[in-house]
Amino acid sequence: MTETSPPTVVPMAAPMGSWKSPLDADTVAAGAVNYHEIQSLGAQLYWLESRPQEGGRVTLVRDGESILPLGFSARSRVHEYGGGSYLACADGVFFVNFEDQEIYALDEAPRQITRSGNAERYADFCHVPGSALAICVCERQADGEVSNLLVAIDLNHGQVTTLHEGHDFYAAPRLNAGKLAFIAWDHPNMPWHATLLYVADFEYETPHLVSPRVVAGGDGASIGEPHWGEERLFYLSDAHGWWNVHVFDALGSRCLHEVGDEFGAPAWVFAAHTYAVVNDDLVIARRIRQGVESLVMITGDGHLSEWHALAGSYDSLHWHALGQRLLCVTGAPDRSSRIEALGESGQLKVVAGASVRSRHERGYSSLPEMISFDSDGEAHALFYPPTNADFRGMDGERPPLLLTTHGGPTAMADRSRQLRIQYYTSRGWAVADLNYAGSTGFGSAYRRKLDGQWGVADVRDCEALVRHLVASNVIDPKRCAIRGGSAGGYTTLAALTFSTAFQAGASAYGISDLEAFAKDTHKFESHYLDSLVGPWPEAADTYRARSPVHHTHRLACPMIFFQGGKDLVVPPNQSQMMVDALDAKGISHAYVFYPDEGHEFRDAHNIAHALRAEYQFFCRVFAIIPADAPIDFDIRHL
Repeated sequence: MTETSPPTVVPMAAPMGSWKSPLDADTVAAGAVNYHEIQSLGAQLYWLESRPQEGGRVTLVRDGESILPLGFSARSRVHEYGGGSYLACADGVFFVNFEDQEIYALDEAPRQITRSGNAERYADFCHVPGSALAICVCERQADGEVSNLLVAIDLNHGQVTTLHEGHDFYAAPRLNAGKLAFIAWDHPNMPWHATLLYVADFEYETPHLVSPRVVAGGDGASIGEPHWGEERLFYLSDAHGWWNVHVFDALGSRCLHEVGDEFGAPAWVFAAHTYAVVNDDLVIARRIRQGVESLVMITGDGHLSEWHALAGSYDSLHWHALGQRLLCVTGAPDRSSRIEALGESGQLKVVAGASVRSRHERGYSSLPEMISFDSDGEAHALFYPPTNADFRGMDGERPPLLLTTHGGPTAMADRSRQLRIQYYTSRGWAVADLNYAGSTGFGSAYRRKLDGQWGVADVRDCEALVRHLVASNVIDPKRCAIRGGSAGGYTTLAALTFSTAFQAGASAYGISDLEAFAKDTHKFESHYLDSLVGPWPEAADTYRARSPVHHTHRLACPMIFFQGGKDLVVPPNQSQMMVDALDAKGISHAYVFYPDEGHEFRDAHNIAHALRAEYQFFCRVFAIIPADAPIDFDIRHL
């Protein structure tokens, strides 16, 4: 019998932006599961999973099975962004419960250890071997004041003992052979500006530190992620313009292998590991070179070699000593994120997450093209063309553009698969994911290009990217939308206010009034704008000049806003002020409010609803027939 090839499917011509896609909003929401904070205890593997289908709770997983009962969520609120919310050690498994921020032991049922009455929050644990003690960061609230401390906690009785105080912030306590390393910093710095690395002797019988001393930092460098080998202390420092791996030992502090690549990331959350120590003579690290990630090995004498470069992103690196393998969360352009184990030879084994591509990951995946363009120097972005196996555009048609601005503003657009982007590209949109000035992955100088220039340099990059794509003839210049969340929401609002490059926009919990943000936000970010805009209140005129809410007379295009009612980072008044101003001016807008959401949306229903509303809002503005059934939300003045 003669084999025959499957029939060729001829794509149907249809207007771009309206293509039918197998990737619906519910699938996007269900795929928003995040894996992070991998740990091991003997042969057992632990990690956290955020689950939108369970209302956004974070469950603790052991060897693939959730061990945290419904009603509990392992999520710290220290710095509001949390991280470092559990500990698996010889004395048991312990976690911070989101609802009350108390520490619980995970026995047959969760058993409460601390009882602060919402006065204290905890994060970033390390165990004290041979004792029932853990060391962690504590955020204490009393009389309207917030203080951050380094503490020891009795895991049997919950007694809290202060080990170090006096700095505004602490992070990353790491213990080895009676020596404790930790990070500290003070306002107005953020941890990616300037930090101190301490080492102290630790006495556990009556918990206290002896002779704490600074061994790195103090010279304007950002120090992060201390990890012990057998005797050497490894850490990251950007003293030479890039976050490189350094070491502290009997010979002092020095760079292990100086190179113009990025090995670290901004410490927005605790326990986000970008490298793993195998022993005193070997480190495995994530390297970012011009936005492209790979894994490298660095030996104790400073030799660097490429190890693995198949994925698009690598996070939460953890060396499993018993299994002699690296565990990490990997993302790739053509598949969803998952946890993988990599042996010494680089072979892969899927530990958690999908191992088989689904239909929408095969014929409907838009693969990113890395582009650089001129914008007061070189700027960077990922461009995703419209991709759908069933459709092509009409003759001579160019696709509408959605430009996305990440948060931070120190985050980075990477090549891992983003279902939200694929939702648009599979419907016939082009998407540009911009690494504007201030982004991580391109060195300290690029990250600091935004100092004093927030709302200026980032907006300039947005405009320059649109010009570049128009000149390349890959987008429709009359159908350009922009969206962003948090800090990206501010850039979005600023671009819509101070630029004419866009005809529509979407802001999720974005900042519209810099003055109000400086006064109202939480402690961790209360001085962040000192570097991005200028010291408050000395630079009050600049704050007002850069605040979109004070310049709505310059706005003329439709906008949609999304906001969580429990957001303590960017409070709801930031969106409401903008909505009120647009309403008074009669500009088309929509406001979608989720009363039980905080900063970033976590519940699957809300994630899906917000995506549908955003897409359909843009379709209404651009006179595109949406691919999906319409949903009901109020658009005013359209």
